[in-house]
Amino acid sequence: MRIEIIGAESLGVRSLCCLVTTPARRVLIDPGLALGYVRHGLLPHPIQIALGRTLRKRIIHALNHADDVVVSHFHGDHIPLVDANPYQLSMHDLQHRSQSVRC
Repeated sequence: MRIEIIGAESLGVRSLCCLVTTPARRVLIDPGLALGYVRHGLLPHPIQIALGRTLRKRIIHALNHADDVVVSHFHGDHIPLVDANPYQLSMHDLQHRSQSVRC
């Protein structure tokens, strides 16, 4: 079994996404992403935005190759959101994948 940490709390980018790979399955856990949208009247720092974009691409890639997805709870740093702000992972980013998702 292999466990890959895709996203973790880093430079203000919140995520706890990881991929568990076994010989039979690839399970993605908590594929969400969030940055503090407006904190103390300030938008995220450009470094946070860049890191968030990189992480978003990695999560989408993992979602496209996962057999199963596990969501621990429904906060934006754990699941893609329908009404995501510009710094969260949106369900609209996953339209082609969400058609095959079973609940």
